[in-house]
Amino acid sequence: MDLLGLMCDRVESAVESSVWQSQQERLDGLRETMSSSRRWAPVAGSVTDWEDEDGRWAWGVPDTAPEAPQAVLAEYGDEREPPEPLVRRGAMWASEMRYTIEDHLTEEGF
Repeated sequence: MDLLGLMCDRVESAVESSVWQSQQERLDGLRETMSSSRRWAPVAGSVTDWEDEDGRWAWGVPDTAPEAPQAVLAEYGDEREPPEPLVRRGAMWASEMRYTIEDHLTEEGF
């Protein structure tokens, strides 16, 4: 393999590692926030991430989990409880993740 190929492999590996680490940090932060919420605390341990059908990163309580109805109620609320959209707020992570990934890549020497 030539030098360019080796460098490309190294960059690809560093980016994948940085993205994964950033995703896990965001997910841990979400679980921590949920743990301090009366309505989210019981399901915080069921929050996970996966790749959706379009290959994008997704997070929350899977529809198939026994805790899914409780998570939907916490997220969207009902006539007695206001919504607490912690999962939907995660969409703001994308811009924050950019800076975290840049920091990780800088640490790797890129």
